[in-house]
Amino acid sequence: MHCYGPSYPPYTYRAIAHCVWGNAFWSVAGNWARMGFRSSSAECSGGLLSPALVAGYDVDVI
Repeated sequence: MHCYGPSYPPYTYRAIAHCVWGNAFWSVAGNWARMGFRSSSAECSGGLLSPALVAGYDVDVI
């Protein structure tokens, strides 16, 4: 999942992916990025034979 934000005001943000596989749920935080300059990405990854799915996402802004 990639996340882009507007360039005003100069906030810092990151994407948070909510992952699921079977009965397991977890969250993965992406890199911090300045709005208007970079994107933030978070990836759900499972095992070799158990691919994880993105069940939802949030965006943290500071």
